[in-house]
Amino acid sequence: MKKRIGVLLVVTACVLLPACYSPRYAYCPATQNIPQVHQKNDREIAGSYSGSFPVSQQKANYNTGFDVHAAWAFSKHFAAMLNANFHWEKNGDNDTFYPGDTSVLSYKRHFTEVGLGYLASPRYNPRMQFQMFAGVAIGKSNIYDDYFSGSTQGGRYHESNVTKLFLQPAVIFMPSRYVSAALSSRFTGVIFTRIHSNYSPTELSNYLLDSLTVSPVFFWEPAFTLTIGWKKVPLKIQAQGSLAVLLNHRFVEHRTGNFALGLVADFSRKKMKSNPSGN
Repeated sequence: MKKRIGVLLVVTACVLLPACYSPRYAYCPATQNIPQVHQKNDREIAGSYSGSFPVSQQKANYNTGFDVHAAWAFSKHFAAMLNANFHWEKNGDNDTFYPGDTSVLSYKRHFTEVGLGYLASPRYNPRMQFQMFAGVAIGKSNIYDDYFSGSTQGGRYHESNVTKLFLQPAVIFMPSRYVSAALSSRFTGVIFTRIHSNYSPTELSNYLLDSLTVSPVFFWEPAFTLTIGWKKVPLKIQAQGSLAVLLNHRFVEHRTGNFALGLVADFSRKKMKSNPSGN
């Protein structure tokens, strides 16, 4: 509680004093794979460009990523997914804890996800589908800190292995064969292990990085996905917006959301076309 109050005080000070605090983001949400597979052997492959909130207005700051998703329905009611996520980020500002210092933070994150899911459509509405996927993601999160103290330039780093366990229920609405909308609600438990850093104990405490290994960090990530396709074209445009809501009592610096825009290759369109009941 004391640490959370301290963070709130820092944020309040940052509102009153321009350019003061450089958060060290321990977590960044990934684009969710919400596959639209309805029959046995339906398959999808998707690629998207993504970025997280907040997007800083400072020059040379960025938050970009690339996501690759694949899904395969190996039976009428069960499917598997395989995802890869890559993110590169940069943010910088003056450091409240060390007045006069300036830090520029660079991040590299990459994850591989696997999951299994159950699919079902209600009898009263075949254009609606319920999904429940569960899976695990394994990857790394690296923070590189270039800072200046007067005329002295230094470097810090914080590297960790990250395991994410997720449960992802979703409901898909298909008003037509070529348009669909999905509401999903991913629950993620994030486990940090094998941390290596040259931050001092005081710096780790100041940047809220010292307690990452105490217990898993939990997030609720609601998302909305819109997919639009065309007749006789096996590609669809997909857009997704999501939020990341921290569920822990202990505060952790994190990106608050993600937006993605990409293309989906649909390998089941011909089958669906010849069998409308599978829509």
